[in-house]
Amino acid sequence: MLPGIMGSTIYAKSSFKIGSISLSKYDRIWDPPINVITARHKVFSMKCDSEGKPLYDVGTLEPIVNNKKEPYRQFGGLNIYKNLYFRLYNDFYPEYDIILYEYDWRNDPYDTAQMLDGYIEANGYTEIIFISHSMGGNVSSYYMTLGEDRLKKVKKHISIGTPYLGTERLAYVYDTGDAVRYSFLGINLVLPFIGDAIKSVMPNFPGIYSLLPVKTRFSPYLLEKRAKKKPELKMNYKQTLHALSTFLHKWNGSLYASAVSRQELVFCDGVHITSRTDSYHIVGDGLKTPDKLIIKEDLSSRKKKTIKIDSCFTEGDGMISLRSALIGGEIKSNVLYKYSAKNVDADHINIIKGADDGKTVEFICDVIKGINVFSYKDDEFFNRYSGYKERKQV
Repeated sequence: MLPGIMGSTIYAKSSFKIGSISLSKYDRIWDPPINVITARHKVFSMKCDSEGKPLYDVGTLEPIVNNKKEPYRQFGGLNIYKNLYFRLYNDFYPEYDIILYEYDWRNDPYDTAQMLDGYIEANGYTEIIFISHSMGGNVSSYYMTLGEDRLKKVKKHISIGTPYLGTERLAYVYDTGDAVRYSFLGINLVLPFIGDAIKSVMPNFPGIYSLLPVKTRFSPYLLEKRAKKKPELKMNYKQTLHALSTFLHKWNGSLYASAVSRQELVFCDGVHITSRTDSYHIVGDGLKTPDKLIIKEDLSSRKKKTIKIDSCFTEGDGMISLRSALIGGEIKSNVLYKYSAKNVDADHINIIKGADDGKTVEFICDVIKGINVFSYKDDEFFNRYSGYKERKQV
């Protein structure tokens, strides 16, 4: 299991002091507690230098392997992966090792994939099933690009709400630190009073740049709003990059360039690497999902421009647009479409958490068991998984 961005829990790995706050080994850094005094300091302790290297001794712990009774840690941020982990353990252990591979989501997913490769090699795993949520799907995709021998180890690849083409809303979160009102890729982990702390540490996180909308299959998403005029969408990729590097505070051009240099690796002859293995895709749909951002002048300071979300929405899971999750239309089969309804909350995080009535977990388990899930007739498919094989008209 590979969590999404901000989905892995980050801990203090030794005792240290930041500001007036003393932290002890195994203190939870992220998700931060509801504590005005300590939460801001804990966010600041995740700060990195201009090369993306952590300034404090914080990070993830060893993967959870075949263990339902972790005494001091969560199964991902806010325990969002606990229900799925327990179900997988109950159904498939000891046939499989059940691993929650929490990783430091500050890193570029390509670098995480290389660390994951080392872990897989060290443990001698030769048959792997990835269950990859959000950014985790970018990590597992990069893993499969590391060589044909790695690709052959992947027996099944199950992604849930993965931003294969990036996420449009990310520039807004970078600009504002607002990871509550709009959340951040679906995880409501933080409070408004630490928004400035989030804004402060983000510019040197390599992982942030990796999830901005990618050059491959780029679709314009920045609009500029001038005084007394309607927003105009006129930015191609080059113009968008110029705008972001100009308007976003402390933009780190070297980290962005590094992220972009790797993005083509997941496309071979124009086709995404996931097409080369037995892949299944779970996507939320029908929820308002930002797909356009507006650059507006701050009327209090004509020299300053800010990035806003302003009634520009498409369909998706509330965080990831359908376009990105389906690789611009490349993914046409093996898709479970989820929609919010009675007893079903199919947004980005609740799908994996189990608040969608738990039937997505049933789908994942059936895929692992080798059941031909898409052979069920439409009514039976819906009854089993609370979803659809083809997209609904919404």
